[in-house]
Amino acid sequence: MNSSPLRLGVMTAVFDDAGQLLLSRRADLNLWSLPGGRLDAREPLEHAAAREIYEETGIEAAIESPLALYMVDGWQRMNVLFRARAIGGGLRERTDETHGNRFFPPRDTFGISTGHSSLILRDTLSPQRPTFRLLTSTRRERNAIRAQLGWRYVWNFARGKPEPRYPHFSVSAIAVVWDENYRRLLTLKHGSGRALPRVMCGGKTAPWVQLSNVIEQAAGVQPELSWVGVWQDAPRSRLEFVFAASMSATPLFRGGEWTSARSAPLPARDAEFTERVGQNYTSEPIWVINAQVGVQPGDTILHPR
Repeated sequence: MNSSPLRLGVMTAVFDDAGQLLLSRRADLNLWSLPGGRLDAREPLEHAAAREIYEETGIEAAIESPLALYMVDGWQRMNVLFRARAIGGGLRERTDETHGNRFFPPRDTFGISTGHSSLILRDTLSPQRPTFRLLTSTRRERNAIRAQLGWRYVWNFARGKPEPRYPHFSVSAIAVVWDENYRRLLTLKHGSGRALPRVMCGGKTAPWVQLSNVIEQAAGVQPELSWVGVWQDAPRSRLEFVFAASMSATPLFRGGEWTSARSAPLPARDAEFTERVGQNYTSEPIWVINAQVGVQPGDTILHPR
C-alpha cells in the first residue's frame, strides 16, 4: 500500500433537539470550536467523529452526513466536517482536552469564535456551504500554534499519556467529470483501458487542487470540481475522496477522452462512483461508502447507464 503524508482529522457540528450547536473550548489553544480530532488507523470516519465528540464533551451523537473538507495550509492536514445530532450521554463541563462545553443558539456562536473556527462555523450554519476550503495562516500564526501544541505534548507526556504518532493512510482523489448532457465521461488512459482521473494525495497541496492539476496536464481542461463523497476501506487504511463536475465537451488532448458512459468498461470503483453522481450532485448530500467484501479494487465491470 502506498502511504500518503496527508494527515486526516474529523470535526462535527452537533445539534440538540432545540437546534443549538455544541462547542468546546480547547484546552491547548483556549478557543471555542467544534469538537474533533485525528482519525485513528483502521477507524471509519463516522466512528472517529462520534468518538471525538464523546471524549471531548460526554455527548453521544448520531452522525448524519459529511458537510465539507478543510485543508489546513502548512500542516499537511485535512479535516472532514460532519453534521450530527445529540442522542444521549451527559454534557461534561470539562475534560482532559476541553476547558468548557456548551450548547449555544446558532446566533450566539459568532461572537465567541475566532479565526478558522469562526469561518467553519459560518460555513456550518450557512445554507450555501462550500464543499471544500483551504484554511490559510501566516508563518507567525503557525509558529504560535506550534508552541501551544508543543506545551500540550510535553504535558501529556509528563502525565503518562504521550500522544501517538499520526497514522499513515493511503489517500487519493478521483474526479467524475460529465459532459453537459451527462452521457459521456472524461477518462484517461489506464493500462490498456480507460479510467477516471485519479491522483495520490501528497499532503502539501489540497487534494482538489492536485486533482485539478492532473486533469489539466492530462486533458487540457480545468473543470470546476465539487466534493460529492468518500470511499473508505478502514481495515486497510485506504480512502478515496470523490469530486464531480460537468462541463461542455470541449476537445481534449494528450490522454484525455470523452468516453460513452453506457459502454465504458471502467474499474469497479470508478463505475460505482459514476453511478452515484447524477445531474443533481451539487445539491445532494455528500455520501460515504464503506468498502465491503465482494467487488475488489481493480475489477472491471460495464457501466449500466
